[in-house]
Amino acid sequence: MARRAAYALQPFVRRSGVLQPTDLLRTEDEAHVFRVGRAMAKRVAGLAFFKITTSAEGDEWAEVEVLCTDGDVPDLGS
Repeated sequence: MARRAAYALQPFVRRSGVLQPTDLLRTEDEAHVFRVGRAMAKRVAGLAFFKITTSAEGDEWAEVEVLCTDGDVPDLGS
C-alpha cells in the first residue's frame, strides 16, 4: 500500500475555563501548517502540530507523530 504524509494542526481554546479542541486543520505541506499555526497562535490557548502517515487515498491513518506543541495543550501521550 502506498503511503504519503499529511500535516495537521489542532488548536485548543478555553471555554468556561475548560480546554477544548477546535476544528482540526489538515494540509499536505509541513511549512504551510507551521505558517497557519504562527498566524493563529495569539488567538488560541494552545496548538499541537502533527505529521500523519496515511494511505495514498488519505482515508487510513498508519502513524501519527507529534511534531511540537505550543501553549496550553492536553497531554498527548508523546
